[in-house]
Amino acid sequence: MAFLYHRVPEHMDGTVLYPLNELKEKYPDLFSSRQEHHEHQPKVLEDSIPRLGCFWDDVLHFTALHPTKIAEALKKLGYESKLKYYEVDAKQLSPERTMVFLNKPRELGASTKFTDFIRFDQNEVEKLAYIPEDAMEYAKKSIPTADEFLLNYRAPYILYKGEFDVSGAKIIEV
Repeated sequence: MAFLYHRVPEHMDGTVLYPLNELKEKYPDLFSSRQEHHEHQPKVLEDSIPRLGCFWDDVLHFTALHPTKIAEALKKLGYESKLKYYEVDAKQLSPERTMVFLNKPRELGASTKFTDFIRFDQNEVEKLAYIPEDAMEYAKKSIPTADEFLLNYRAPYILYKGEFDVSGAKIIEV
């Protein structure tokens, strides 16, 4: 069985994960705190996601990388982490509402391209579970200077359009 992971939001209320645009309407206070995550790449919010007909703030971001792997990588860099993720069966994500963003290197501020995305295949999740080498370089530079850095820098993101109920999801804490 293949799993995907979504970080448990700091101020999670209820059992439904909402994309940023839905948070704006339902929980305005949470929206403003979550919006800060995109300040480092505001241009990406303007890019549409192929085949989903929506934008970045209309999707949830999942990873195929198990949280213990993220924690181990951070520990190698001397960073003690307290991470909390939902573990979701990949089969729960409808392929029609899901795309994979390959997160390929591009110039700072550049728009994403159609070729940066592939269709989601529930049987190929394991191939998306890796930490790229340049992610470790990025983390080495960012940890001393940033309160929060991109834990999945250059790793693929699984983008799911709409809200998602996590009431049956296991929570993994590392």
